[in-house]
Amino acid sequence: MSKKIWIDMCHGCGEDRGAVSIANEEIESDKLTALVVPMLRQLGYIVNATRPTGNYTEEGSCYKRAELANNWGADIFVSIHNNAGGGIGAEAYTFNGEKTATAKRYLEYILSHGGKTHDGTLKHNTVDGAIKPHNGLIVIRETNMEAILLENFYVDTKEDYNFFKANINMFACAIVYAITGVDLGKKQISNNNNEVKVDMKTIVLYFGDMDANAAIYVAQKNQCPMMKKCDFDVSGLKVEKIIQIGGKFGSTRYDSLKDAGKLV
Repeated sequence: MSKKIWIDMCHGCGEDRGAVSIANEEIESDKLTALVVPMLRQLGYIVNATRPTGNYTEEGSCYKRAELANNWGADIFVSIHNNAGGGIGAEAYTFNGEKTATAKRYLEYILSHGGKTHDGTLKHNTVDGAIKPHNGLIVIRETNMEAILLENFYVDTKEDYNFFKANINMFACAIVYAITGVDLGKKQISNNNNEVKVDMKTIVLYFGDMDANAAIYVAQKNQCPMMKKCDFDVSGLKVEKIIQIGGKFGSTRYDSLKDAGKLV
């Protein structure tokens, strides 16, 4: 079982900014990472989730990410991305396109929860076809450990983005399941000797996109997932404790950051 997990938040460094269309690849990757990391830590894994700082080119940033993970001694490197190009569905890149257990579990989980894969077919429902080689990717080629780059959805396809946005917790569970084999969507806790199904103990909810950065700080402090409130309201998720960021009439992103500062 892998113990040291490196989660690579895509782009977001210097000139390396990622794809921007209906959705912003970097922002959505950060939201997803904020869900995944506390889930992994709750399972007892050691997690390093970061991107290098500094004014790197895209190529330089990728080399630095691989170097940092190698020096840290990670057991597995997982790079969280979102795609562009007008497609539909999730896919995974591995060295030589190896059909690893990690890649298979990730895609199988998404398919079993109503999602699609970018597999080269019009049905978007196969696993092996959505696991692809891309040895030209520096973070795949230059890392010393098992490495996988995940493309969760297409930022320029409205249907794909809407599904991701409404099911971001499912995508987080898919990544955790891929790495660990544990399905946190089925986790049970005991309450007054009765078995009650809950999805998580604590979650941070933010009201608008301007509140997202503040919510990330609070979620990291509490080592818990975060989610947009409107998405949470229709998700059906059961949570013991909710921390809300933003939503005050006339408030700005700076007010949200001040409120977050009081909580961290």
